Amino acid sequence: FYDLRKHLDPLLIKKQRQCPTRKQLQPLNPITSCVVLGLAVCYHARLRDRSPFRQVISQQFREPCALPGGPERMDSEIRHFQEIFLDELELGPQIARNHALRENVFMMLVCIDLRIPLFLVGKP
Repeated sequence: FYDLRKHLDPLLIKKQRQCPTRKQLQPLNPITSCVVLGLAVCYHARLRDRSPFRQVISQQFREPCALPGGPERMDSEIRHFQEIFLDELELGPQIARNHALRENVFMMLVCIDLRIPLFLVGKP
């Protein structure tokens, strides 16, 4: 994620202009943001109950890579980047912009960039 910051930053700025509540949050250190997204890809996406994971992991962030807002901020950061990627797609009128789509698109883009095979299993 860190190597892609030059491509992600313009999308992040565009999304912040569209979302006024996001502007009120203290900006995260770029490294912290990348670590949160890396954890989202490696661990968070694989869990059924994600809240305990966010609770434990968010306590491990310290200065200079602090995570103000704890587990809620971690969840918000992951969701925010998922929405950034989803906003760049043109979806048909019958496609719901739900949690499953956000997560699948996010994981597909990350795995395509890293050239990692991805198997989506479940109901269509």
